[in-house]
Amino acid sequence: MPTFLVVIWKNTRMSFPDTTVKFLKHDLVICHSSWKMSGLTRLDGTSLPTKHGVLTAISLRYPQGVTQQQHGQWQLIAVHNTETLPRSG
Repeated sequence: MPTFLVVIWKNTRMSFPDTTVKFLKHDLVICHSSWKMSGLTRLDGTSLPTKHGVLTAISLRYPQGVTQQQHGQWQLIAVHNTETLPRSG
């Protein structure tokens, strides 16, 4: 990992305070999560504000007929991550 990433992420904490999962079919789900990242720093060590965002993922369960190791496991087929602006007021 590049040194600058070690510095800015050294004390980072990430949480997912709100997550919903919706089954679109028995083997297909969509998941929406809000996230919060604190503890980021600049290269000089000064703190950066907490970041907020939304992560959306779509996952498909492997059907019968695939390898024994994969059967019944979930595979991510699409993920979108967006940083959001904090709400004011």
